[in-house]
Amino acid sequence: MNRVDPSRPGAAAPTEGVTKYDTTHHTAHLPARRFGDLAARLSAWRSILARLGGIGQDPLRYDGAGYGNVSARVGPFPGQRGARPFIVSGTQTGGLRCLTLQHYCLVERYDAGRNQVQSRGAIRPSSESMTHGALYDLSPRVRVVLHIHCADIWTRRAQLK
Repeated sequence: MNRVDPSRPGAAAPTEGVTKYDTTHHTAHLPARRFGDLAARLSAWRSILARLGGIGQDPLRYDGAGYGNVSARVGPFPGQRGARPFIVSGTQTGGLRCLTLQHYCLVERYDAGRNQVQSRGAIRPSSESMTHGALYDLSPRVRVVLHIHCADIWTRRAQLK
């Protein structure tokens, strides 16, 4: 179990791409039988988004940190708020060309009020996992979150409304 608390007194201010919530992470391999197919489908979409530049790693952006991530809900559905489990790409995997199941972790619980995430997997969860959980809590019908960074959309946001 690893714990990170960037809010403790004396800690350096968190930088972009760094986990800003308290996480309890159990290092363990996710069972391929349960999560392999979902991870493969999510990785296929992630590869498309990476080719388009929405996910990646660039030394000139975000102090060289990886950016963009993907997640998908897993059952049981609909699940209670804060306990709608999902697999999410692991922290700092943006620069990897292709992800496999070992590059995902299972977020089991999340609590925005307490700023906590509980997860398990071979890799720690994305720094955006709390955001993914908040989106899943908007509706039990939300099943996938694709988080990309696109300068063209950002600069044309007013035009796009």
